[in-house]
Amino acid sequence: MSRLVFGNCVFDRERRELTRRGSPVHAGPKSLLLLKLLMDSRPRALTKEEIHKRLWPDTFVSDATLTSLVAELRAAVGDDARAPELIRTLYGDGYAFCGEIEADASRSPDPRLGRSFRVILGDREISLGRGAHLLGRANKAAIFVDDTGVSRHHARITIDEHGAKLEDLGGVG
Repeated sequence: MSRLVFGNCVFDRERRELTRRGSPVHAGPKSLLLLKLLMDSRPRALTKEEIHKRLWPDTFVSDATLTSLVAELRAAVGDDARAPELIRTLYGDGYAFCGEIEADASRSPDPRLGRSFRVILGDREISLGRGAHLLGRANKAAIFVDDTGVSRHHARITIDEHGAKLEDLGGVG
């Protein structure tokens, strides 16, 4: 099971990519590793000690670092700590993934379209949902391209009910 579907998200474990409502979510490598650990242990909760040993072996980090990482992960997957649907806190003890998970080999990011749109960039495959997606070197680009030959706002890919449209932004920035 490389691609796992939960809530509004798809997590591709092999590519280490997370999408929410068909759009890429920029989550750090530790957040994605924590997500993987929690999903792999489901339904069992992991203690803080177990998580620390897996994420930061041979390094001391405070519980506040783990708390911040869990908050980052919750924001990435759209979960709320006060009414958790995906990540449950066991106060003083640890965390558990409590959402439903299904394997996904072919589900379209936006079922209204009936097809999926992806950009393949090197070894990354980025799923695109409805809306406009900036391609370039800008920090807020949905499709970040780290190449000096690419401008900060290089192109825009727009997905709508008619399909995908690529617009050259003329190398702005």
